[in-house]
Amino acid sequence: MIRHGKSDLTKASLKRDVYFTAKQVTYIRNKILRQMEVPEDSPQEWSLSPYDPNQLIDKLPRVELKPSYTLNAYLYRSGANGNGVIRAENKDATPSMPEWNRYPGNAYPLKEESGTEKYVVHALELDGSARSYLTATLLEKECQEYGALWHGVDWEVHHIIDDIETGNKPRNIDETTLIEPEWMRSMNWQNRRSHTFDPVVKHLSSNTVLVQFYTYSELGEQAIYRHRDRFNKKTGDFKTETVVIAKGAGGFVF
Repeated sequence: MIRHGKSDLTKASLKRDVYFTAKQVTYIRNKILRQMEVPEDSPQEWSLSPYDPNQLIDKLPRVELKPSYTLNAYLYRSGANGNGVIRAENKDATPSMPEWNRYPGNAYPLKEESGTEKYVVHALELDGSARSYLTATLLEKECQEYGALWHGVDWEVHHIIDDIETGNKPRNIDETTLIEPEWMRSMNWQNRRSHTFDPVVKHLSSNTVLVQFYTYSELGEQAIYRHRDRFNKKTGDFKTETVVIAKGAGGFVF
């Protein structure tokens, strides 16, 4: 396995697992967030945001937008609550405002529309490095919760964790004592506890790349989540999965 450090990664590095720290992943996440702009005053219901998200891609290394696509940002406001999305759209298409998907049993909240992509990552070109896949995963999550307010917030309050955060490893190299945080000790595991919580990018096959990391959130209830995104380099397919692997007693609601 390769531990990702400050040096650049090449495409060849994905022949083995590339591990990151929670601090490194949070750094990329915050870099994305710092570039996003959300206007303070927006009309009720759906509206087109004045923010141009295409400039965000220009400031992210290792990822580019495919020439046939453009990005648009949309906001939804209902009283003090809010949602939003940054959507990849074909340049020659004339898509309408997003619409909520009211069909029972459909996990995706928005109706899929011709000329748009369900996931922003479908419109991205990656340089093949582990960091490019990790950046694409984090960008996707931030785009799906662009401009969220109050009851619309979910991903925003997720804290990225690793083996140091969970007490699997000492915080300093010269320490030998493992200190498990109180919130970790209170967890009830759905199945067997994971042997590592370090974020990782894995080359599962010649065409499939897996990005996996864990988060801790107290929204609704204390819980640890496992996030897995699969990229198929041959077909361009993208699959994302988030599951709760442990629950605690506490929590909060907006």
